[in-house]
Amino acid sequence: MSEILKTFRENTYVTKEFNDFLSGLISGVSGDIDAVIIPAEADALEVTNAELDAGYEFEVELRIINSDGKTLNFYNGELNVIVVNDSAAGTVAINEEDAGVAGANVNEDLTFSDGILKFKITTGGTWDNTDDDKIEITLDDADVKILGVSVKTEEHKVLEAIANP
Repeated sequence: MSEILKTFRENTYVTKEFNDFLSGLISGVSGDIDAVIIPAEADALEVTNAELDAGYEFEVELRIINSDGKTLNFYNGELNVIVVNDSAAGTVAINEEDAGVAGANVNEDLTFSDGILKFKITTGGTWDNTDDDKIEITLDDADVKILGVSVKTEEHKVLEAIANP
């Protein structure tokens, strides 16, 4: 399939935008497809427990990319996203004004647009005044596939709670 798309692209005049779209599709059908979560684990937010208790909000971005790091803009599907809540009494919610159930993970089916998904996480409840609570993001634990290629992500830390000063 990727050879057919490559031949089409090489022998047909297409706009730059369509050529970029075809390049992404070729990457996908060739198995060169992955998912990344932003912020990167190395850049995880550090937020005090008091801020988390007060309803801290932050944005997370997921991208479907190839091995060159280029966003594959052909993908406009829906994937199940899980927000892993490491706190016993803190709460998290996806795209909600009010946080969810204490100590519970949250999962929702969210829709990508042009290979990108942005969503908001809101915290609440009572976060322990320690340095070990965290929030992680992952795609559904099942074998998630796009064009038959697995794009499963491991739990990825996006926020780390720090003790109040």
